[in-house]
Amino acid sequence: MNQRITRSAPYLWLVYLGALVFQPAFDPDTTAWDWVAVVVMVALFLPLYRAGLRTRDQGRLGLLLAALAGLGLLGSLVNAGAGVFVVYAAALAGRLEPVRRAWLAIAGLVAVAGLGLAISSVPMPWRLLAVLPVVVFVVVIGAAGVVEVERERTHARLRRADEEIERLATIAERERIARDLHDLLGHTLSVIVLK
Repeated sequence: MNQRITRSAPYLWLVYLGALVFQPAFDPDTTAWDWVAVVVMVALFLPLYRAGLRTRDQGRLGLLLAALAGLGLLGSLVNAGAGVFVVYAAALAGRLEPVRRAWLAIAGLVAVAGLGLAISSVPMPWRLLAVLPVVVFVVVIGAAGVVEVERERTHARLRRADEEIERLATIAERERIARDLHDLLGHTLSVIVLK
């Protein structure tokens, strides 16, 4: 059951897409186009995020991260909560190899979040309330993603090492039995020859 929870966890985090609703819900100047923009952004985000979770190709993952960051940057022009897309990109950035590349991607995402704060046309109170935490969350979530992926890689290496140790122990036991059998057979044949 724990494995099922782990596999579904990235989809449980989609609840944070609710950040896109705050500004249109509480801003008195909201129009129907603001709500359409929310729906369009979510419709663009979901396939990118799903592809990012499934891909093992590092080049494709880099492109998906760039697309998510671009969506967050462009979305911040109409909705201060669009920075959440950059946080999702940071969560996926931990999967980049080597680790140095993952950290560079996270640093780039922090710059994108800062740029979103600078270029956003959203009124200032909404902009500060929505975009500044994005910068913090990009760093925290990105770092957690890197640590988690490194932990998984270390566990995989340890599993492979344990399997190799087990295989070598089996070979050593077979060789010991073969030596003992050879010695016993040699001793038995020597006794037969002597008799």
